[in-house]
Amino acid sequence: MVADKTAVKAALKRSKTCQIVTLDWLEDSIFAQKRLPEDRYSHLRELRKKWEQERLRLKVIKGLEKAVREVNPSRYFHLWCSQS
Repeated sequence: MVADKTAVKAALKRSKTCQIVTLDWLEDSIFAQKRLPEDRYSHLRELRKKWEQERLRLKVIKGLEKAVREVNPSRYFHLWCSQS
C-alpha cells in the first residue's frame, strides 16, 4: 500500500508505535509465512542512507570547488627528481 504524505507525516509522529517499512518487508513476510522484524526494512533507514549519500556527494563537490579556488594559475610548479 502506498501512503500519501499526510499519512506518512502522521506515522512519523508516532514512530514508537507505527513502523514505516518498504514493500520488501511485506513480500518477505508473506514468503516466509511469518511476520519478520521491521527494523531491517525501515523506511527511515532507507531515507537516512539516501541523505548520507547526498551529504557525501555535496561534500565532494564542495571540496573540488575549494581546490579549484585555491589553485593559483599564475604559478606553475614542476617536481623534478634526479636519477643519480
